[in-house]
Amino acid sequence: MKFKRGNGGWSIWKKPVPGHRYVMAIDTSSGGSYDFSAIQVINVEDFEQVAEYQGKMTPTDLAVEAYRAGRVFNNALAIPEITGGWGFTIEQELKRLHYPALYTRKVLDRLSKRWTDRTGWDTTAKTRAHMLDTLERVIRERELVLHSLRSVAELATFVYGQNNKPQAQDGCNDDLVVALAIAVTVALDLPRQLRKLRTPEYQPQFAATGW
Repeated sequence: MKFKRGNGGWSIWKKPVPGHRYVMAIDTSSGGSYDFSAIQVINVEDFEQVAEYQGKMTPTDLAVEAYRAGRVFNNALAIPEITGGWGFTIEQELKRLHYPALYTRKVLDRLSKRWTDRTGWDTTAKTRAHMLDTLERVIRERELVLHSLRSVAELATFVYGQNNKPQAQDGCNDDLVVALAIAVTVALDLPRQLRKLRTPEYQPQFAATGW
């Protein structure tokens, strides 16, 4: 099936389920280049792709789009990819809008030698290999419920290139793949189900005394 990249904006396959948790990975571009921006939303409990955005807009406008989507999907954990600079705008704009759930990671400060919390996903050589390996595994083992034809099309052109590095073929893009890999990796790090502890109703040992 042939379709135009970026056509259609949002695709939504499942409505938000009350009580379910969602992660929302955001891969952004400048809005005027060849690359598209992408948002992938994953249901943590069902481990299923429920929504996807692909299009061209400025980072500031994309942050507003992500804010709206995240609020709809039960205040989804927002994971802006900050490597390269454009994602920093998304991160700061979501903070300015007081978005209630931003992804944080532990970073060791080289000067103080203390662990600090930083927001956003930093794609390094290490994290890139991990997230792509994780995405490949969950697709191969059919753990992830994947609905998007656009994502499948990008996966088909995501190959090993120079220096045996997995990347998009020349003339192709990988924004949906990157966002999906980040969302899947973070979703797997969260507990699949959160059980609420129930306090049993007090039963007196001696009815006469009440205790």
